[in-house]
Amino acid sequence: MSPIPRFYLFGEPPPREVDEHFLHLETIADRSAPLQGRIRPHMHGDLNHVLIVTRGHGRVLGEGDGLAFTAPHIVLVPAGSVHGFDFSDDISGHVLTIASAYLDEVFRTRDDLTRQPLAPLTLPVDDHKTLREIQRWVARLGRELRWQAPAHRVAIEANLLGLLAEIERLSHRHGDAPSAAIPPHQRLLARFREQVERNFRGNWVLDDYLKALRATEPQLRYACQKAGESSPMQVLLYRRLIEAKRLLLYSDLTVTDCCHQTGFDDPAYFSRLFRRHVGQSPREFRLNRRT
Repeated sequence: MSPIPRFYLFGEPPPREVDEHFLHLETIADRSAPLQGRIRPHMHGDLNHVLIVTRGHGRVLGEGDGLAFTAPHIVLVPAGSVHGFDFSDDISGHVLTIASAYLDEVFRTRDDLTRQPLAPLTLPVDDHKTLREIQRWVARLGRELRWQAPAHRVAIEANLLGLLAEIERLSHRHGDAPSAAIPPHQRLLARFREQVERNFRGNWVLDDYLKALRATEPQLRYACQKAGESSPMQVLLYRRLIEAKRLLLYSDLTVTDCCHQTGFDDPAYFSRLFRRHVGQSPREFRLNRRT
């Protein structure tokens, strides 16, 4: 069997590292029309999709039998899930792509939002008022993404939160909405990410995570590789580096303190690792981003 291709946006090879606040909005037709409406199954390791379908119909293709949808509809596709699409010729709407790190940050700081599902999920938009509100949030978000006005980032996040709030209310009205079957490896990876979120600042090693998950190293490695991650330790390292970058940018902690706050013991090793993955030293990163 051929391996499932892994892309950044569909058809684009993945970069070494996804920007932690990556957000991209385009029309569904822009991405699907050149492919005659059919996007073959693939995956994104760190990117999540929200499709807002306002006209037409289609089907999510994946590891199961596929999920059908008819406009108006919201389709949620989490990172790491195998998915493709078969769209009708008259398809219309938008697809919003969000970095997992950005979504994790949003969910971590707002308890009233439900986390992204573990498998593709479809939500019918069953009233015109909700559809209009969703379209307004999408239009405002698109405008903010296209220009650089004062308070640009604040406005982007405000509109993103408004859209997620509408989807949250919609999902509560459709508690039994159809979703794809969740493979065991995706459940294991989700549990691993939760443990990483709780413990990455400490001195946990891989054995500690395996004990908490009651899993073997081959099982966890397989789950990570199936979702496009190279290894469990890469997942942990990526989370620690994201936190290190945030501390360097948004705090006055020294580089040594940032090192210890993100679970590293040796500042020299931390600096070498940071340069290898980010392309510059922690001090250079802080200086270049703040100027």
